[in-house]
Amino acid sequence: MVCSSPYFYCIFFKNSQRINHTGIVYKVDAQKVYTIEGNTSSASGVVANGGCVAKKSYALNYSSIAGYGRPKYNSPNTTNNTQYTYAIDVSSYQGVINWAQVKSSGIKYAILRGVTKNGEMDTTFESNYTNATKNGVKIIGVYQFSYALNEAIAIKDAKNMIAKLNGKKIDIYLDLEWATQRALGVVKVTAIAKAYANTCKSLGYNCHIYSNLDWYKNVYSPSELKALGCKFWIARYSA
Repeated sequence: MVCSSPYFYCIFFKNSQRINHTGIVYKVDAQKVYTIEGNTSSASGVVANGGCVAKKSYALNYSSIAGYGRPKYNSPNTTNNTQYTYAIDVSSYQGVINWAQVKSSGIKYAILRGVTKNGEMDTTFESNYTNATKNGVKIIGVYQFSYALNEAIAIKDAKNMIAKLNGKKIDIYLDLEWATQRALGVVKVTAIAKAYANTCKSLGYNCHIYSNLDWYKNVYSPSELKALGCKFWIARYSA
């Protein structure tokens, strides 16, 4: 069923055979629905990007929209005795966020982007940290996409991330997904991640790993990182 005002609803897309993609609705006007999607394409008539998390928009009568749905965020789901909670990760790409609306939608936790490629903090970090906290959304982590190609650079990146937090005690998530890093192989990539994680630990911060499933299975040695206390946040995208 298409909802008249599906803010923070899931939007579902279809092809000729099945539901094949999804996203989150953040705005609707008289002509269009505006979404945030991962693993998106550059099809004509939408905001082009190609293989990333990005904002897009569609005409309300766009033929590939199958419908909308809203998870019951306020009712923890239990499947096979596992309880699920809901969190979002955000950065400057999401623009100005209405954190009161995020909270009212049932989302309790958020992870914020920290240091960017230029070595500085994401331009929305401070405002998101302040406004999320003010509205009762707990910040459970900050992530850094590191371009480190050796342990020395990883240590430098970790120290810079912590310095930029200005005393805020937040768990840090390391994101390694650069193709040049992948080419280094499992042993080296894991060593880079361990150097980063150990530096965080030595400075009093918990460190975890943000990864997609491919890197978790084929690029990292998860057991070595878990032995350091690292947890994995696995990003999964629809086909």
